[in-house]
Amino acid sequence: MELLRWQVGDATVCRIPELDATAALQGLIPKFDLAGVSRAGWLIPDFVDQAGRLHGLVQVFLIFINGQMIIVDPGVGNDKRRSAVPGWDNLQTAFLDRLDDAGGNPSRINYVVNTHLHFDHVGWHTQLVAGEWQPTFPETRYVMSGE
Repeated sequence: MELLRWQVGDATVCRIPELDATAALQGLIPKFDLAGVSRAGWLIPDFVDQAGRLHGLVQVFLIFINGQMIIVDPGVGNDKRRSAVPGWDNLQTAFLDRLDDAGGNPSRINYVVNTHLHFDHVGWHTQLVAGEWQPTFPETRYVMSGE
């Protein structure tokens, strides 16, 4: 799972993968045209593999702009009970290390943006530290849809 980085105007956007969910995507979209997608060469290898399968990732976007750091949809998180998805129950990932490698110090994140409040988009709001749940991004402002 590779960190990707794009420059978009004044913003630098980093895709930070948390979990590979490729298997979960297969067959999810019944009329998905794998052959057509495979012909879009720019999608390979970061978004589609050589066999034409979509890469499924639980991922976080870290945006740097005007001296601010913004996280969009902070993933599943470690140590969480996720009995509905057994493979994601009580995870132990290196996500915070990958975030740090991208330059995203949790104590310096200015905003966390949630596109929606599903469990795979809010998991890193908290982390288990010495047996107690603590904010992962203690100095942040959270932005969520009102609908």
